Amino acid sequence: LLATKRLTAADAPAISLGSTAEVLDTLSHVRPDALADRIAALSSRFDDVLVKAAAAMEPEIQFVELPRRTMKSEDDIEAWLEDARQELRDALQNGPVITP
Repeated sequence: LLATKRLTAADAPAISLGSTAEVLDTLSHVRPDALADRIAALSSRFDDVLVKAAAAMEPEIQFVELPRRTMKSEDDIEAWLEDARQELRDALQNGPVITP
Protein backbone atom coordinates (compact mmCIF):
# COMPACT_ATOMS: atom_id res chain seq x y z
CA LEU A 1 0.00 0.00 0.00
CA LEU A 2 2.82 2.39 0.80
CA ALA A 3 4.43 1.75 -2.58
CA THR A 4 1.25 2.73 -4.43
CA LYS A 5 1.53 6.20 -2.89
CA ARG A 6 5.34 6.36 -3.24
CA LEU A 7 5.86 6.30 0.53
CA THR A 8 8.62 3.72 0.80
CA ALA A 9 12.25 4.44 1.70
CA ALA A 10 13.16 3.69 -1.92
CA ASP A 11 10.93 6.58 -3.04
CA ALA A 12 12.61 9.14 -0.78
CA PRO A 13 14.87 11.58 -2.59
CA ALA A 14 18.58 11.36 -1.80
CA ILE A 15 19.36 14.41 0.32
CA SER A 16 22.88 15.01 1.57
CA LEU A 17 23.62 18.06 3.70
CA GLY A 18 27.01 17.22 5.18
CA SER A 19 29.05 19.71 3.19
CA THR A 20 28.54 22.63 0.85
CA ALA A 21 29.31 20.38 -2.11
CA GLU A 22 26.70 17.85 -0.94
CA VAL A 23 24.09 20.58 -0.47
CA LEU A 24 24.76 21.90 -3.97
CA ASP A 25 24.62 18.38 -5.41
CA THR A 26 21.32 17.76 -3.64
CA LEU A 27 19.88 21.03 -4.94
CA SER A 28 20.90 20.06 -8.47
CA HIS A 29 18.51 17.08 -8.45
CA VAL A 30 15.95 17.96 -5.75
CA ARG A 31 14.14 21.24 -6.31
CA PRO A 32 13.13 22.88 -2.99
CA ASP A 33 9.65 23.75 -4.29
CA ALA A 34 9.07 20.15 -5.44
CA LEU A 35 10.26 18.87 -2.06
CA ALA A 36 7.92 21.28 -0.26
CA ASP A 37 5.00 20.06 -2.39
CA ARG A 38 5.90 16.45 -1.66
CA ILE A 39 6.06 17.10 2.09
CA ALA A 40 2.71 18.90 2.00
CA ALA A 41 1.13 15.89 0.27
CA LEU A 42 2.40 13.33 2.79
CA SER A 43 -0.55 13.64 5.16
CA SER A 44 -3.16 12.95 2.49
CA ARG A 45 -1.08 10.11 1.05
CA PHE A 46 -0.85 8.41 4.44
CA ASP A 47 -4.59 8.99 4.94
CA ASP A 48 -5.24 7.20 1.64
CA VAL A 49 -3.08 4.28 2.75
CA LEU A 50 -4.97 4.10 6.05
CA VAL A 51 -8.30 3.98 4.24
CA LYS A 52 -7.09 1.22 1.91
CA ALA A 53 -5.63 -0.78 4.79
CA ALA A 54 -8.88 -0.52 6.72
CA ALA A 55 -10.85 -1.66 3.69
CA ALA A 56 -8.51 -4.62 3.19
CA MET A 57 -8.87 -5.69 6.81
CA GLU A 58 -12.62 -5.13 6.96
CA PRO A 59 -14.06 -5.41 3.43
CA GLU A 60 -17.56 -4.34 4.49
CA ILE A 61 -16.35 -1.12 6.08
CA GLN A 62 -18.03 2.14 5.09
CA PHE A 63 -16.29 5.46 4.94
CA VAL A 64 -18.42 8.19 6.46
CA GLU A 65 -17.40 11.80 6.06
CA LEU A 66 -18.63 13.80 9.01
CA PRO A 67 -20.24 17.16 8.30
CA ARG A 68 -17.99 20.20 8.20
CA ARG A 69 -19.19 23.54 9.36
CA THR A 70 -18.19 26.68 11.17
CA MET A 71 -19.15 26.71 14.83
CA LYS A 72 -19.48 29.89 16.82
CA SER A 73 -21.30 28.77 19.95
CA GLU A 74 -21.95 25.85 22.28
CA ASP A 75 -25.30 25.38 20.52
CA ASP A 76 -23.48 25.05 17.19
CA ILE A 77 -21.26 22.36 18.71
CA GLU A 78 -24.25 20.48 20.10
CA ALA A 79 -26.06 20.67 16.75
CA TRP A 80 -22.98 19.37 14.93
CA LEU A 81 -22.55 16.54 17.43
CA GLU A 82 -26.17 15.50 17.02
CA ASP A 83 -25.92 15.56 13.21
CA ALA A 84 -22.67 13.55 13.28
CA ARG A 85 -24.14 11.10 15.79
CA GLN A 86 -27.17 10.54 13.57
CA GLU A 87 -25.07 10.06 10.43
CA LEU A 88 -22.93 7.47 12.21
CA ARG A 89 -25.96 5.66 13.63
CA ASP A 90 -27.58 5.54 10.20
CA ALA A 91 -24.39 4.22 8.61
CA LEU A 92 -23.90 1.58 11.32
CA GLN A 93 -27.17 0.00 10.24
CA ASN A 94 -25.30 -1.10 7.09
CA GLY A 95 -22.09 -2.33 8.72
CA PRO A 96 -18.84 -1.13 10.29
CA VAL A 97 -17.88 2.53 9.91
CA ILE A 98 -14.65 4.49 9.69
CA THR A 99 -14.28 8.25 9.36
CA PRO A 100 -11.42 9.41 7.15
